Amino acid sequence: MTKKKDRKAIAKDKMHIAIENFKQAELEGAEEIAPATYNMAKVKIYENRKIILNPNSDAQAVEEAADYASAASAQLLSAVREHQRDGLKDILPGPEVLENEAIKNLVNEGGPVL
Repeated sequence: MTKKKDRKAIAKDKMHIAIENFKQAELEGAEEIAPATYNMAKVKIYENRKIILNPNSDAQAVEEAADYASAASAQLLSAVREHQRDGLKDILPGPEVLENEAIKNLVNEGGPVL
């Protein structure tokens, strides 16, 4: 019972950040401004949501999945805002960038520094 509660708490505390950043990026025109990054973030959130919702996933797997989803959505929001500021083209990050974002999110309790 405790294990399920831990998983739910992790999902509630962390996954909502990924969803909120993704929604905000959509509102700011992410699909048009940064289509490759938008699609990548959408896929990452979907894939990691499946892990979170899987009853066989342990708390660590759920936490990692939430962090990866948060990193992807933070990268998307960052790309959109960078484009708005500087007029840059869509930049699809490499895996090392996503890993660094995930680490930053862990340090910042799952939230990007905006």
